[in-house]
Amino acid sequence: MPAASLVVGDVEPKHAGSVSGLPQTTQQLGGAIGLAIIVSVYAAEALPGAFLPGVHAAFLTAGVLTVAACLTTALLLKTSDGASPRPGERRSDALSRLERQPAP
Repeated sequence: MPAASLVVGDVEPKHAGSVSGLPQTTQQLGGAIGLAIIVSVYAAEALPGAFLPGVHAAFLTAGVLTVAACLTTALLLKTSDGASPRPGERRSDALSRLERQPAP
């Protein structure tokens, strides 16, 4: 699970158990908030007896939220120092490996 290894990759082994629930908690919370926003937009735009006006606004909102989430993820995952941990490697080990490499 790449997402789980990103979350617990830099955590001390003794704290890994308590941190391992973070991805699932974040996913559940994000899904609940996103659904609440989309349903609120749908309800605000819907007309009695007309299904499509609210759906159009809700899908537009979902698209905007998706793009925002993708951009946020890309910015958070991008490392400024160029050290990308290998599978099973801690970020601190990747930084050490990067420091040992000769400069180009």
